[in-house]
Amino acid sequence: KELMYQQVMRRFAHFNAIQLSNPAPLPQLMLMELEDQELASACQESDGEKDKIVK
Repeated sequence: KELMYQQVMRRFAHFNAIQLSNPAPLPQLMLMELEDQELASACQESDGEKDKIVK
């Protein structure tokens, strides 16, 4: 099992870097995560407004 893990990691290290045509919309992705956490009741009102947290 350990040998397979090492082989996979070695092969993964030789992959070329992924080039994104457009930068990832980090603020939008972070806001989506905060909304998802809010649905899971992980966010509290004392944490502040989501828009301020993202910025």
